[in-house]
Amino acid sequence: MNKFCNQRKLKGWMIFLVCAFALTVFTPLVHETFAKGPEKGENFSLLKITEVSVRGSKLHIRGETDLPAGSSLHLKLDGGSGIFGNGNKGIKIHVNSHFFFVQVDLPKGKNDKNNKGKDIFRIRLRFDPSGQQDGVRLRVGPKGENLAGKYVKTEDGVKVLQFDKFLLL
Repeated sequence: MNKFCNQRKLKGWMIFLVCAFALTVFTPLVHETFAKGPEKGENFSLLKITEVSVRGSKLHIRGETDLPAGSSLHLKLDGGSGIFGNGNKGIKIHVNSHFFFVQVDLPKGKNDKNNKGKDIFRIRLRFDPSGQQDGVRLRVGPKGENLAGKYVKTEDGVKVLQFDKFLLL
């Protein structure tokens, strides 16, 4: 009986040591990955729409960016005579591995052959550091200090990335 108890204690200690070792090794790696600050000279400047296509009653929009994974973009569609899926309030898009994709309902009647090619729409894609997760905001800067390039605009002392694309629907 005493031998059995010693084996259970030994097994318990072994599990404890393995868990302690795992926490010691992996905690800094996880922290470094998710709370990583900006690297020296790191700038974010790429934000573009690479494809816009109509598939049935949906508008498909694809793009790429160099913003950190987990970044949120704001997409707004306006112009023409129709109201897009979200009532022109805008759509929140999440960046995943430097790419993004969204499907938007076309305004009623825009997928009719007789109605195509009559209205100009603007697609505005925007990244604002103030509405981001802590890890993203840490990398881009609370006021967008690490945003650079031709798509950067300054509004009330905060840098934002903004990309506009016009299309005929």
